[in-house]
Amino acid sequence: MRFARREWRSLVVQVLAFAALLAIAEVVPDRVIAPRIPDAAQDAYWATLLAIKNVTVIAFSMIWQIGAVRQALLLGAPGVIAASRVFPASGGSGCGPQRDAGDS
Repeated sequence: MRFARREWRSLVVQVLAFAALLAIAEVVPDRVIAPRIPDAAQDAYWATLLAIKNVTVIAFSMIWQIGAVRQALLLGAPGVIAASRVFPASGGSGCGPQRDAGDS
């Protein structure tokens, strides 16, 4: 809940962008493309559209949701700043505390 209070702007942007993507994925095929397809090819058009949507929209939305959850977990966790000092991105394997070359 702390993340939602602190990063509410990010959540609003995520929801609006996701809603825009879904609206475009629904409105453009239904209102713009479908009327231009001949009646004889409508079944093939809808089958192709469904196949394309399953591969792109569903996968993209899952990746987007995972990214939003990851952002909430990383930015909402109290120890993120402390962990970044223990495991700096510039050196080491990131598997444990960093040691100087002189430590044995």
